[in-house]
Amino acid sequence: MKTGELWLIDPRTPPGPRAVVCVLEAGDSAEPSPLRRSNGENADRSASENLVSVLFTDSELEAATDADLCYAAGEAAPWTVRVCCDLIGPVRAVQFVRLLGALPAISDNVLLDASWGEFAPDLASRRGSPLRGPEDPRWGPRKAQLEEAQRYWIVPFDDPD
Repeated sequence: MKTGELWLIDPRTPPGPRAVVCVLEAGDSAEPSPLRRSNGENADRSASENLVSVLFTDSELEAATDADLCYAAGEAAPWTVRVCCDLIGPVRAVQFVRLLGALPAISDNVLLDASWGEFAPDLASRRGSPLRGPEDPRWGPRKAQLEEAQRYWIVPFDDPD
């Protein structure tokens, strides 16, 4: 897995809908395990402990804030992609199902800086406008997205088995 790749992932405790995430950081041993049992569970228990930091995505460009990076259809994937640089979480490598695309020409450091709220000047055209307070209609989808993301993140002391 490489920084900027878009992957389809399973929730931490299936069954449930899958999500598309953008890889932020992955260790050398964080490749998806090829050993899967017929029921979809990972057959190699040690591989399930490899964690990957991801940014959650969706295709709702009209909900973009200044914490997001937006890509038109065909740039990173066949659909529009909004990378939510402030929705970061750890997921297990075994949750990764399929590589779907990648952000164009973005380096590891640029994406990592964006996750800290420090966007490179050349990304300005890809960002939305800042939230305008608690009445901003984009708060609703943002809160819903945070709740949804928590179905995928691995939390301390979380053991789905």
